[in-house]
Amino acid sequence: MISALYYALFAVAAPEVQLGKTKLIGRDVTGLQQEFFGGRMVVLSTQVGTPVIYVNYNYRLGPLGFPQGQEADNRGQLNLRVRDVLTALEWVQQNIGLFGGDKTKVTIFGESAGAMLTNLVLLNASISNFARAAAYELAIEDVAFYPVLDGPSGAILPDLPTRLWVKGQFATIPFISGTNLDEAFPPYLSDTILDRLLGLYPDDPSLGSPYGTGNETFGLPVGWKRVASMTGDLTFDAQRRTWTQTAAQAGVQAYGYQFTQNRSTSTAELGVYHSSEIDFVYGQLNSSSEPASSILLSEMMVDYWVSFATSLDPNDGLGTS
Repeated sequence: MISALYYALFAVAAPEVQLGKTKLIGRDVTGLQQEFFGGRMVVLSTQVGTPVIYVNYNYRLGPLGFPQGQEADNRGQLNLRVRDVLTALEWVQQNIGLFGGDKTKVTIFGESAGAMLTNLVLLNASISNFARAAAYELAIEDVAFYPVLDGPSGAILPDLPTRLWVKGQFATIPFISGTNLDEAFPPYLSDTILDRLLGLYPDDPSLGSPYGTGNETFGLPVGWKRVASMTGDLTFDAQRRTWTQTAAQAGVQAYGYQFTQNRSTSTAELGVYHSSEIDFVYGQLNSSSEPASSILLSEMMVDYWVSFATSLDPNDGLGTS
């Protein structure tokens, strides 16, 4: 039998020190340890006196992660990807103390599909037994295989997320959620949704996405920026705002952000695109190609994430600046 779960862990070499803990949930297609190196975040956390342990792991994708159909239901094998997350969190609870970590201070965070998965996990109130906080860039993912309702007795997803929100059936733990300025592109929209939305957004390129680029259309159809603006709101910002407002009304400590920094390696027509904040959060920008302002912003973002993981307040003032 081939194991589906592997873990990568980074910690300071002082097991007698009680450390905070962060855990990454990755993306839907790729999420290599080499691509997202958590060691830099750990180093920066020690420099400000609030060291963390960083753990990431993989999970099953596509039909292996979200098998569907009656047979999978009969075997109790629905939503296996979410179960992979819970299994990883259980492993942390059982073993993180061996590395000097504190199992009562676990923060989970993810981006893109990893953010969607984090949000699904938060709909299971029992997650409070495994983590005390979460941070993610919230999104609806355009993937072929989605989570499946388990039914009233299901241990993972008993009802539609919108209904669970209304009922208050979610984990009431602090979280940070955010989006990037220019998240989406026109291909994500169906014709039906597009027709309904066209009347709600002005046909003015200067108001479309990528924002702040005036009437420039980058050689694309004149309506492209208009539709990109709609798509970003529909698939990213609307979901984040709804979830944040619902949680805040339930007394949850909720923080939000919008990432607006352009990458030097990006092209103007992409703007501040989906996932462009990841290298900033990991503190792994190339100082030879990025401006000093971006390097400084990256250090600040690492500070925010580490502060939230250790104190549940990204504004605790314990960062480097």
